[in-house]
Amino acid sequence: MRQPCPADRFAHHVVARLDGQLIGCIRLLRTAAPLPGLTETLLAREGVDQALVRLQSSRERTADVGRWIVHPEARRGPLGAQLVAAGWAYLLAAGLKTATAVVGTRRGQDRLLATAGLAPVPGFGLVQSASFADDLRIMYAVLNNPSPGFDGMVREMGERLGIARLSVPP
Repeated sequence: MRQPCPADRFAHHVVARLDGQLIGCIRLLRTAAPLPGLTETLLAREGVDQALVRLQSSRERTADVGRWIVHPEARRGPLGAQLVAAGWAYLLAAGLKTATAVVGTRRGQDRLLATAGLAPVPGFGLVQSASFADDLRIMYAVLNNPSPGFDGMVREMGERLGIARLSVPP
């Protein structure tokens, strides 16, 4: 697992454990947080502001989703999608409108997230990253509009987490 990041203290994390061992996590960081998430680290503040204009959202209504990690032995099952769905349910309950994520392409993370309802942020191409050894895609989700095949998992994970409010007004 990756080392702690200073922005982690401003974030919420969804974690998965099996027999007490951490096997997966995802970080949910409001874009308005005092420290930047990965999207802002890659695009700079101005790039995130441009993306938010294109997405018709704001820093206050957007989260940067990152540090999505699943233990290699747990990657064949639904855990990765369940973490995304749990994070999605949490962000909806928190009243957010959109989420952005920096997503790898080499192992197909971008394709998996597209099935959930994420799309590339318009106007931003792939970003080559030596530190991730991958080409990264900036993606976004309109949180009240998961894909038809994914909305049930968002509801289910919200129920598992005890989250009552699962929709956000337009």
